[in-house]
Parts: sequence; C-alpha cells; structure tokens
Amino acid sequence: VLRGYPSGFQVGQHYTLLNTEYRFPIWNFDRGSSTLPFFLNRLTGAVFFDYGAAFDTFEDAKYKSGTGGELWLDTFLGYGLPLTFRLGYARGLASEGTDKVYVVGAIPY
Repeated sequence: VLRGYPSGFQVGQHYTLLNTEYRFPIWNFDRGSSTLPFFLNRLTGAVFFDYGAAFDTFEDAKYKSGTGGELWLDTFLGYGLPLTFRLGYARGLASEGTDKVYVVGAIPY
C-alpha cells in the first residue's frame, strides 16, 4: 500500500514498494481499570516514507512517494487478545497525491 494516494491509483500485475519507518515510544500505560477485561499497554509514534509503483512492465513503472505519521495504541481485550489501533496521516508527494487520515484496528501476528 502506497499511503497518501487513492485506492486503486495504480494497477498492474507487478509492484515494488519501499517502506521506511521509524517508531518511538510515547507512553507505557501497562494498566487496566479494576477487573474489567480491557488493558492499555503502550502508545507509540511512527513517521514513515513510502516509495513505489504498480505496473505491468518495468518500462511502464511510474514511481510515487508518500510520507506521514501514525500513533499506535497497543491494548489487550479479554485478558489476552492483543489489539492494535493506529491513527495515521499520510500525504502523497506527487501531484496525484492526497491528504488522508485513517484509523486501523488489527490483531498483531
């Protein structure tokens, strides 16, 4: 996924993608509320740079770049199910790029 561009912006049978990301700790909560089955673990931040393209032939590749930042909230639900929530902002740096705010919830692997 090249962040900062609309879904389906580039299509093709092949793609290349470089993601660079720096993550840093903001706050270690390490606590829950009484005996409720919800536990806050930690809040981290990330800044990223993406560079890539989708194409059918290498000659058709039009590489684009995007940058942005994210906040990651790591939690536990039900005394053991890890859940990670991300709030992010991405900006495509080419003329076709857009400003995007997104929220993602996932079970880490």
